[in-house]
Amino acid sequence: MSFDPVSYAMGQQTGGDSSVVSITSATPALSSFMSGKGFDPPIRKLAVHVTAETAAALTSAFANLTGVEEIDLTVDSSVSSFQDAFKNNTVRAIHIEASTSGATSYKNAFANNLGEDFSVRVTGDPLDLSGVTSSSNLSNMLSDHIVEIRFVPNSCKYAWNISATKHVSNDTLVSIANALDGTAAGQTLTLHADSKAKCQTLMGTVAGGVFTANASGTVTLTDFITTTKGWTLA
Repeated sequence: MSFDPVSYAMGQQTGGDSSVVSITSATPALSSFMSGKGFDPPIRKLAVHVTAETAAALTSAFANLTGVEEIDLTVDSSVSSFQDAFKNNTVRAIHIEASTSGATSYKNAFANNLGEDFSVRVTGDPLDLSGVTSSSNLSNMLSDHIVEIRFVPNSCKYAWNISATKHVSNDTLVSIANALDGTAAGQTLTLHADSKAKCQTLMGTVAGGVFTANASGTVTLTDFITTTKGWTLA
């Protein structure tokens, strides 16, 4: 399905590279912004810059979007919700620059059931989970397509079920473990069986409650999660 990005922009389309579509939005109401839309012919990158002074709601903003290889998202203020934001789209790389400490939901944020064989890398600012108010707002956050993603340390306070995380890198596993809030001991982190097994073989050191991967270390990532953080690993 072809569409004119200008008709969906709440600001102004800019940029001269035909493989890159740049949109500036002065309003934070981006729910379903480009949900279900498609670029034909495909483009390399969709760059979205949100200049609004209030928090941006990205609920379903890029869900089911096709014909885009990369999304480069910059939000000048902050993000209030990532629920369904990148669900079931065909984007391979997502770069996010934004304050996310006020995001109350990441439910289905990067979920993908398209069944296609591809990897997704999320770069930019680490995602802050401290604004999430319940474990249900973390459910199905990641799909098995996710390889790279980073989180703010000690920001996850609720049970976190990311059992689809089969292909995440070792560095991503470490970031997930470091994101667990030690004051929320007794909560459960649920990983894919393959990722759970890797936690037992990943060695490192612990300083200041932070795990650093190191082949010469004496602490497994599993021990860090279950002993240092006090969480249950399922």
